Amino acid sequence: MEMTRGPRGRYNNFLLKPSLVKDALVITICKDEYNLSDFQTEYETAKFNVIKSFNEDEVHKSVKYNVWTSTPNGNKKLNAAFLDAEAKLRPTGTKCPVFLFFSVNASRQFVGVAEILGPVDFKKDMNF
Repeated sequence: MEMTRGPRGRYNNFLLKPSLVKDALVITICKDEYNLSDFQTEYETAKFNVIKSFNEDEVHKSVKYNVWTSTPNGNKKLNAAFLDAEAKLRPTGTKCPVFLFFSVNASRQFVGVAEILGPVDFKKDMNF
């Protein structure tokens, strides 16, 4: 229902329904880790990537489980961006963060931002 209300309502023909599979894991989201008032917004160098999702359910799972992912090809690009940022840090000592901006297809808006803090783990599977 929520996907057919508000500014995205007129695009409901393009959106997929949320998954019917219920998550077996129960994880509490630590709200004190999000939307911090001291979030740094100015950097000398930074990298930015847009992650597009088919529905909001996938983005909510990313937040809930603190796991960010993409397609296999996209994960290779994200990993390369992180490794490149790490390589820039070594000689200069200047932090080069890699940010992900999340958007849902046909929504015409962004729904979140996250910073990549480590390399992509290609062997990890979350089973959802």
